[in-house]
Amino acid sequence: MMDRFDLIIAVPEISASTLLKEAGGESSQIVATRVAAARQFGARHNQGVIRANARISIDQLDQQIMMDVAAQDLL
Repeated sequence: MMDRFDLIIAVPEISASTLLKEAGGESSQIVATRVAAARQFGARHNQGVIRANARISIDQLDQQIMMDVAAQDLL
């Protein structure tokens, strides 16, 4: 049975002036549309039930995540 694991990433400090700059990213509406599409995609693999990956139980995870030998070797 596979369990979840934590991933720790070092993140460099960012200056306040950099954080306060106006960003030219996507609008919230565009991101929300992409999230909705991803959830619908996931529902097709979960018998029509929409749920976040964080809400999948260990038993469900074992059923839904099929790793090939290369992925298992990597882990």
